[in-house]
Amino acid sequence: MSRNEAIYLVLAIACGLIFVAATFSHTGEAIAQWQAQQGGGTRAAGKTRPVDRPQIRARTEQGLLSGHEALYYKPYVENLP
Repeated sequence: MSRNEAIYLVLAIACGLIFVAATFSHTGEAIAQWQAQQGGGTRAAGKTRPVDRPQIRARTEQGLLSGHEALYYKPYVENLP
């Protein structure tokens, strides 16, 4: 390896290390800002509701509800006769 190749290799490694250090320092700040916008990032959205499991099981057996979890949730409106 010639002297010029060794200098180039050292400079390329140094630039790579500087890039990685700058990326990690910026990523930490970005994550902290995102968590501050999200209110800490640990809270659940919305309010919990009581679930009537026997009623859900009965409606599933009657074919009014499927046994699959929904992709998009919306309030259930009862339209039974």
